[in-house]
Amino acid sequence: MRIQKHALFTLLCLFSSLTGVLWAEKTPLHHDVYESWNTLSRQQLSDNGRFVSWEVNPQRGDGWLYIKDLQSGRKDSIPRGSHARFSSTSDFIAFFVEPEAAAVRQGKMDDLSRLEMPQRNLGVITLPDFNYQAAARVQSFVIPEEQTEHIIYHGIRLPEDTLAGSSLHMLNPVTSETWSWERVTDFSVSENGHLLAFVQAEQNSDTVYRIQTFNTITQNNTTIYETRDEIKGLQTDHQGIQLAFITHDDNDTAILYHWQESQESARSIVDPHTAGMPNDWVVSIHAQPEFSEEGNHLFFGTAPRPLPVPADTLLPEEKHSVDVWHYRDPLIQPMQLVRLSDEKKRSYQAVYHIDEGRMVQLADTDMPEIVIDKKGLGRYAMGYSLLPYLIRNSFESGDYRDVYLVDLTDGSRKLVVEKHRGSVHLSRSGDARLSPGGNYLVYYEQSDRNWYSRPVTGSEPVNLTSAIPVPLYDELHDAPSEPDPYGIAGWIEEDLFVLIYDRFDIWKVDPKGEEKPVSLTNGYGRANQIRFRYVNLNPDEPLIGRREQITLSAFAERTKQ
Repeated sequence: MRIQKHALFTLLCLFSSLTGVLWAEKTPLHHDVYESWNTLSRQQLSDNGRFVSWEVNPQRGDGWLYIKDLQSGRKDSIPRGSHARFSSTSDFIAFFVEPEAAAVRQGKMDDLSRLEMPQRNLGVITLPDFNYQAAARVQSFVIPEEQTEHIIYHGIRLPEDTLAGSSLHMLNPVTSETWSWERVTDFSVSENGHLLAFVQAEQNSDTVYRIQTFNTITQNNTTIYETRDEIKGLQTDHQGIQLAFITHDDNDTAILYHWQESQESARSIVDPHTAGMPNDWVVSIHAQPEFSEEGNHLFFGTAPRPLPVPADTLLPEEKHSVDVWHYRDPLIQPMQLVRLSDEKKRSYQAVYHIDEGRMVQLADTDMPEIVIDKKGLGRYAMGYSLLPYLIRNSFESGDYRDVYLVDLTDGSRKLVVEKHRGSVHLSRSGDARLSPGGNYLVYYEQSDRNWYSRPVTGSEPVNLTSAIPVPLYDELHDAPSEPDPYGIAGWIEEDLFVLIYDRFDIWKVDPKGEEKPVSLTNGYGRANQIRFRYVNLNPDEPLIGRREQITLSAFAERTKQ
């Protein structure tokens, strides 16, 4: 009995001591603890699959960039490295080296100007030898999308430098060959890396801006335009044979210019008097010109001509500022103030048909929004307007809108879906969209929770999913609102089929509605509580080959694996 009591006493003492230790280890959370939590971000794999990079950053302070050679196992770490990008040839990686967080904080406390603050630098590591190169005070860098061995980076001017612009450099990290230009205010490089265009300033009594092109293949440097007006929106095309930009003078007159390699100089193509320009409208300086993938369309913005500013004869203390509102305003007053700056810069989409030499206005004040797929460009684009439903949208979740088909050849439009609300929440998964081939408008209908298709040449919508026996909307939705759909995975080439998600599986659906929907995953996901999702390994390709083997991710909801 004494032995049992002794053993019991020992166990009680041990339990008490362990309880005390466990209780002592429960440290309360505070803000200092949050700062020690790290976040993994910006993971990426090189195009050849050999190298991987990622960032580890604290909530506050200096982070780390890591680069690893998966073949040799070699790993390097760069303090304060960020926003890394591999070259398309996988022979180097470029990244920013951020200034020390403590130095930035001290600079703010010392009230330093933007140019006096500690600045980010550029780091470049060649692969697979991991040789390091650096450049100081860099505001941006670009690595062309396609096969090229160059990186272009734009410096930050020194605080004491009063001249416009800063240095622009093009570097071949493998050979260390470098080209440099001074006083550059803007630049653009084509996706294939063949054309570099930039604006160079020369300051004498007046500032003169010159647009120069540099052919990275022939290494020819040519001046194609010179002006005293401000230059905006410099943009190259994909093939590196065209260029667009906007000039803007003191009278608020903006002109769109175009150049192609067969021309000695750029020429104006759109001004306020161009055929197709709405009356008393002008080219907008707030919209970036963009070429279509094929290079035969140039998209740009227009806007009503700004009202002239009346002569100011009042002193600051004699001026009054008031906000006038009404209970029937389409937007509530706080939202009007939030959007004021954007509304002043609002632009409306137009297109210039380069081969035909004519302009077509696409959007306007009645239908201000338009969505254009510049890669899979067909005859039609999708436009929409929230204007008739702004008051209702202020009080209900999700945005009602009227959806239009817009003909790019003449700007004509047709209302195809009225008062559409495909997504109630922020997912946008059920919003109307055009197929990549431009043959169908597909959208989700909240009223019956089905997907619909409308051929661009037809008049009646087709219910695509009424024969699918499982829900296509969020089954776990528990809010007092309509659930959003799971969305669309992608399209089969030539717009033959659209792939639609349910909670677990993927359905192959005929956009014409003639063939019965087929579960690509054969219902295996729902039967085993595994969520399958399409993994697009080539984001630049909007279509899936009809005989292509696709990659899926799988997540088991029961085991969370």
